[in-house]
Amino acid sequence: MNPLTGGAHYLELSQSPVRPSLPRSPQKEGVASIVFSERQYNYNSKFIEEEHQRRLSEFQKKQESFMKRRNQNILKEADRWQAVEDDHFKSIDKLEYMKDKLKVGLRNKAGEAFNLITLDYDSTEKGKQLQMQDDRKRFRLGLRMNNLDSKMNSGFNVITGEIREPPMTHRYLS
Repeated sequence: MNPLTGGAHYLELSQSPVRPSLPRSPQKEGVASIVFSERQYNYNSKFIEEEHQRRLSEFQKKQESFMKRRNQNILKEADRWQAVEDDHFKSIDKLEYMKDKLKVGLRNKAGEAFNLITLDYDSTEKGKQLQMQDDRKRFRLGLRMNNLDSKMNSGFNVITGEIREPPMTHRYLS
């Protein structure tokens, strides 16, 4: 006995040589019930093993579904990063193309070879090309004006009777 509490100490209980036996419930005739059956039928020795196997199989199924979902997410993330990388390489290729072919942003100069303040062409090759294009456009404009004038008007002035000169041909055809 424990002198402080007055109860039995746990070592004293575990060292007792004889365990009290439980009374057996009698088997009643004609009653099919587990309550009145023999003790050997009350406890299934395979139940623990079967329950353990069932829980293991459920756990494995869950783990397989987690792994499947994880792999799908990994593939989706890899595809997303591949798309980002492809977009990055496209932008680099576009910049290289612009740098090589279009000559954009190489120097600090205007886009056109014409100065709007002084109304002069630049002395570069591009400026000469632009001046030549503008001269050709003025020449074609003069030819069109002369053609329209000759077809729309007669060769002399009807009111005064003087011979008409085509309008400003010297300006465009020189």
